[in-house]
Amino acid sequence: MDLLILISLYVSALVVLIFFGVPIVFALGTIAVGSLYLANPALSLALGQLTWDGMTSFILSAIPMFVFMGYLLFESGLSKRIYEGIHPLMDRLLPGGLLHSNIVVGAAFAACSGSSLASCATIGVVALPEMEKRGYDRSIAAGSVAAGGTLGILIPPSISLIVFGAMTDQ
Repeated sequence: MDLLILISLYVSALVVLIFFGVPIVFALGTIAVGSLYLANPALSLALGQLTWDGMTSFILSAIPMFVFMGYLLFESGLSKRIYEGIHPLMDRLLPGGLLHSNIVVGAAFAACSGSSLASCATIGVVALPEMEKRGYDRSIAAGSVAAGGTLGILIPPSISLIVFGAMTDQ
């Protein structure tokens, strides 16, 4: 019964904080830090040092560089030129070459940017108008772009793998 009271207390505190306009992330963080302090005051004093040590890791400095690389590839038009270069090659090798070129270019861009979302957005901006112009069905084109975009998290060194490696000290 005590657990039910505790849960209702947490939920009501969360609702009150959200009602007063506190963003959800900060409301949840406030409740978590408050709970940590109530459970173990000594550990909550070390929370600042643990947070600082985690966020000042040299390994995490690669993340802004990946974001910058993705931005450069998109703004310079290099992603469009890569797409236009791979398309004729894939068109000769496989039927439906434009669909396959989305996968290949998505993998190449994901390896450079380290992000699935950035890869999917960039390839989508370049590929979808080209595929619609050539008469491809929009759902098939979007599926191909989404499949190519999801490779970003799988190809090392992705941003997610860097964060996981930093968390596990690898």
